[in-house]
Amino acid sequence: MSRRIFSTMNLKMRHKLLLSYCIVVMIPVAVIGYLFVQRTMSIVVEQHRYENRITFKQATANLTNELETYIKFTDSTLFDQQLMDYLSIEFPKTTDFFDLYKQLKNLATEYSNQFYALGKNVKVRFYSNNPTILKDDHVFYDINETVQSEAWYRSAIAANGKISTGGLQKNDGESHIILVRKISFMEKYTTVIRMDIPEKELHTLIAEEGKNRNKRIFLIDGDGRVLSAASERETIGSSLVLGELWEGGRVLGDRSHAEFEHAGNQLLYQQFGSHMMDQPWALVSISSPGTTLNPFYDLVRQSLAVVCTSILAAVVLMFYFSGKLTKRLKALVRNMSTIREGRFHVFVQDQAGDEIGELSRSFRHMVQRMDYLVSEVYTAEVHKKEAEIKALQSQINPHFLFNTLQSIQGHLLKGGDELSSDMVGRLARLFRRSLEWDNDMVTLACEAELAKDYLAIQKLRFQERLQYHVDVQQVPVNCIMPKFILQPLVENAVQHGLETLQRSVTIEVTAVLIEDTLTIRIYDNGGGMGKIRLAQVTKEMNAAGLDRPSCHMGLRNVHQRIQLAYGGEFGLTMESEPDRFTIVDIRLPLILEEDESQNEGVDPTCTTFLSQKTSLW
Repeated sequence: MSRRIFSTMNLKMRHKLLLSYCIVVMIPVAVIGYLFVQRTMSIVVEQHRYENRITFKQATANLTNELETYIKFTDSTLFDQQLMDYLSIEFPKTTDFFDLYKQLKNLATEYSNQFYALGKNVKVRFYSNNPTILKDDHVFYDINETVQSEAWYRSAIAANGKISTGGLQKNDGESHIILVRKISFMEKYTTVIRMDIPEKELHTLIAEEGKNRNKRIFLIDGDGRVLSAASERETIGSSLVLGELWEGGRVLGDRSHAEFEHAGNQLLYQQFGSHMMDQPWALVSISSPGTTLNPFYDLVRQSLAVVCTSILAAVVLMFYFSGKLTKRLKALVRNMSTIREGRFHVFVQDQAGDEIGELSRSFRHMVQRMDYLVSEVYTAEVHKKEAEIKALQSQINPHFLFNTLQSIQGHLLKGGDELSSDMVGRLARLFRRSLEWDNDMVTLACEAELAKDYLAIQKLRFQERLQYHVDVQQVPVNCIMPKFILQPLVENAVQHGLETLQRSVTIEVTAVLIEDTLTIRIYDNGGGMGKIRLAQVTKEMNAAGLDRPSCHMGLRNVHQRIQLAYGGEFGLTMESEPDRFTIVDIRLPLILEEDESQNEGVDPTCTTFLSQKTSLW
């Protein structure tokens, strides 16, 4: 937990502000907004379903009342004694024709008036097979072979006294719903009542619901045939298949009414009609509650646009003010860095009245005081010490150091301490080679042996933590190169690849020859570098002139000496991965020691340098 808090403390100020804004504002607003939208959507959908139930129930009640009107009319004809006598009595042939005509006219007039009570467009017909009565082909019709072949007539006979739906028929360009009912008189004669009900009379009862584009309402008969539709008028007369809609649905009772969800739609189903019908009618409503949310979605999108704009404005303002704040802090840090480098002549110009301005003024007063103290006391003392050190350094003779090391080596040999003697000898060779610059060029063998000397000394220090291998025998060891280019890279491998680690590290120095290019590779499996650090080191290695950095001097020195000697296509290249490896390749042109044209300036001691083990001079 403490590590997490510490890592959070290391964040930049603007990142801290942004993180706080996200935790305190953005995340709670997003969660609350999401819950609010989901709850509101649920309420809207449920309200839509509730309103559908209410309007569906009302439409069903209206259709039920309308159908009951027609059913009651057929019931009333059964109690009309005059009508029943006319249709059932077998009149003798001697019956006066004018008496029959008079009865027919009276009945036709009476029932014509009753038809207008049903609706001015409802047409009622009586079909009879009584051959002794008169038919006017207006109200009373004869049951002939043509009538008997009609589907509606067969439906009435099959219903056997119950009201049946005889289908749809177009009259004068308008669809009519046919209701039929058979009346039997002592099984002698058959009478069928047929009512042609204009479909538009029933459509007016559900047309209001059809104005809602999200809702589809159908009036169907017992066979699933569409008798009327609120909006999809082209479906009238076709079959509405409910088998798939029933599947998986919640059916109540004997499926006389039901409500369930299917493919995201709300389906309401209600049968209605008297027990006198052989197959009751049903009203079906299919609505999509989701489409009612479209206006709500528009509102949500507008709200999101406003919220996102507000958040963006807040983030921009936060970055602006934090940028102004961090800019002043960075200026103060730069001044502090200048002080750290020993330059006390800084100018602090932040005159704001806030806490940072007060801190800047206090810092300016402190710098002025430090400048006074350093100028009066510390600078003078430093100059004095530097003069003393330079005086002492000028008195040291390098040859005295070599002679002393040789004496120590001889003393160690006499004492039998060959290991220490060997280390002192290697150290002496390192000093000698690093201080002698009379010859600029050496052989690969000389450089390899110098690297071995350095690694052997480091091996004595690090013991088993350092393993090394120098193998340059794959190429001619008498090829020449600039002096002292291998040892600084090996030293870098030890310093950066080994010293910071507790595990064992292996350093390998190998050489390969590709055409006329000699490549010397220094490999270590130490700490390695990431891509950013590797790019920074490469940039510093290639820096020149006033841009030269104060670090990585060894790499930059070797790289630029090679490029100055041979051109820009030669020099150092680097590869590295964190905690895995670091590879430095030295690319040089192949120049052999026997080539007299290139042999000028070669150190003559390097040819015998490899054979020297104990004696240095």
